[in-house]
Amino acid sequence: MNFYTETKIDLLTNYRRRPAAPVWGDMEPTRERLVIDIGRCTGCHRCQIACAMQHHGHTDPRLARLQVIQFQEPALNVPVICMACDDAPCIKVCPVNARVRQGNQSVVTDEERCIGCGACIYICPVGSPTRNPATRQTMTCDMCQGTVSEPWCVVACRNEGALTLVGSRGTTDHKSRRHADSMLAARQANLPGENLQTPEVELRKGS
Repeated sequence: MNFYTETKIDLLTNYRRRPAAPVWGDMEPTRERLVIDIGRCTGCHRCQIACAMQHHGHTDPRLARLQVIQFQEPALNVPVICMACDDAPCIKVCPVNARVRQGNQSVVTDEERCIGCGACIYICPVGSPTRNPATRQTMTCDMCQGTVSEPWCVVACRNEGALTLVGSRGTTDHKSRRHADSMLAARQANLPGENLQTPEVELRKGS
């Protein structure tokens, strides 16, 4: 058994033993969500610069709470943002209960507790947590809660439209249903699907 296997077993064991998720503030009945259109993302990184500026007062993209992954084949730029899963594995796997759900249901890291172990990164299905290069603590999107009317990344991406904000689960579910119908129709026609859907953050390929 190698180190990677032992670490994975330890993480999964800890994940199964974790108590219910801690919550900060009053829970809201609905959650605003980010919709990502990967067909519109140009890889300009303005979303990351805006995020870093909002949270740290610096323009270093490494301080952003989202990532932009660039693929060469096919040529795609994919923003990666915390999906705030309903049953978030990062909350359960954290050994010090540093991953918490806020009032707007976003899942963030409590900096006073985080020890920088990276367990939340390893367990995340999309690897969304980033590391603060100075503290090594993890960071994820908090939807700019309590600071602005909409996240700075959305404002920074206004021209491209790769990041947009939807206001409720109902809105997202409606979009999801349309995307699912589109994917089914494409498959029946023996064509590649045009849309991708994650549990909390929609990924939509532009036409």
